[in-house]
Amino acid sequence: MMEYPWELKKNGRADPRYKMEQTPDLTFLATYLKTSDAEALQKHVNHIWSAARASLHVYRCIDRGAFLYPRLPNHESYATVLLAALSSGNPLPRIADIGCCFGADVRRLLLDGHPPENITAIDLHDGYWKLGHQLFKDEAPLVDSFFADMAVEVDSNGGPYTQFIGKFDVVYSIAVLHVLSQRQSENLIKRVYGMLAPGGTYFGNCVGNKEAQDWAKTPNGGLESRFLQSKKSLTEILTRLGFVNVKVVEVNVPIVGTGDNNVGLVDQNGNAKGPNGEPENENLKAIRLNIVHLMYSARKT
Repeated sequence: MMEYPWELKKNGRADPRYKMEQTPDLTFLATYLKTSDAEALQKHVNHIWSAARASLHVYRCIDRGAFLYPRLPNHESYATVLLAALSSGNPLPRIADIGCCFGADVRRLLLDGHPPENITAIDLHDGYWKLGHQLFKDEAPLVDSFFADMAVEVDSNGGPYTQFIGKFDVVYSIAVLHVLSQRQSENLIKRVYGMLAPGGTYFGNCVGNKEAQDWAKTPNGGLESRFLQSKKSLTEILTRLGFVNVKVVEVNVPIVGTGDNNVGLVDQNGNAKGPNGEPENENLKAIRLNIVHLMYSARKT
């Protein structure tokens, strides 16, 4: 077995700053690659994760190994909308994945039987998507893809985004809204509304807070802070922008750390540094949170 299967090494030794936070679930990857060689799989994952660490912004979920398996099945709309469509006898939905990352959810859809021509993978840039092809050892293009900032202001000019107006029956965004500012979140939801055909469904999940609030700088290094939606604030935005059948559900989750679970330090990437105490430097700030996960779904009229 590898001595440090989930750590980057520096001068032949494990670098404690870059250690995967938990042993990841390799079940989906092993099934996709049709392998039972656990050691070879660990080495392969470590290589890809190290490459991401070396060249890309690494979100907390990536350090937890969540890029290795689909998270789409955790949402109730996966079964009620996407799986149900496969047996409905109706034309299969046109689907957009916003925040596709390494593409585990896209590959789950393909394995389920959704045709590749019905799926579009979308993200801010193609860095993770390209690493996804290396991770899953498949060839590009897997499905249509589009890489641009979907959270920019929605205006009448449209630009390259006009190709998506009214195109999709289903749009989902898994673990996206909490890395955006309040302004960006609203822009994204407004754009999703425009992307959906009449009657189309939007769903996803995000980290939230009992009370909506800013929490850390956005990953692009801008002046805006990321924004944690609450059940109330997200419901209000979806409703105000025209969605109906809006459903936002809170799922309680523990915050990293010990002691007071509602107090922690975060760096500018939003990574928790531990409970209580004063910031150690200018890049850390004390925050008081009451973290929840938000599962949401809505329909375009």
